[in-house]
Amino acid sequence: MQENNQTLSHCPACGENLEAQLIHGDSRIFVCPTHRRFGLSGTAIAMINGNDHYREIIGRRLDRDRNIEQERVYTSDDLNAPIS
Repeated sequence: MQENNQTLSHCPACGENLEAQLIHGDSRIFVCPTHRRFGLSGTAIAMINGNDHYREIIGRRLDRDRNIEQERVYTSDDLNAPIS
């Protein structure tokens, strides 16, 4: 699945179609039917689109965090940090 470097069309965790909602500066907010609302920085999007390893990492983070009430914006730091 090839993506534009600036956005995502499918959830990296479950493959569902994403709805892009808002742009906050460099960050994009997405809605997934399974993983609810989440945000990604522009750098994180580029990393996810450029490397399947990062797509897997963000997918695991989305799975882990999907029951958290607060909307989360993930950055490149989240893609490089150990998953707890």
